[in-house]
Amino acid sequence: MKTLLASMLVAFSFSAMAACNPEAQFIGEVTKLKVYESHFTFQVRVTRHFSPSIVCPMYGEDVESAVLAYPGKPSIKNGDEISGVMVYDVATDSYKID
Repeated sequence: MKTLLASMLVAFSFSAMAACNPEAQFIGEVTKLKVYESHFTFQVRVTRHFSPSIVCPMYGEDVESAVLAYPGKPSIKNGDEISGVMVYDVATDSYKID
């Protein structure tokens, strides 16, 4: 019985790790904004606040190297301060800010 319970705990811990979407709360600056016909991309430089998730952390270098893509025209420009929670969606291999 103990072996079965231990096996189940290990299996659940691996499945929880597989579904983990790394995230971090930040305050940063918009950098490398590029505008295309149907979308725009940009990066973030952390400036004043960074707090990785305890459950599934995203690290500072991941936040700053992430390229975010959104449809339409931007309402931001290089140098603007933005804040939120950056999430890496492992299913779609993309970053977003909530």
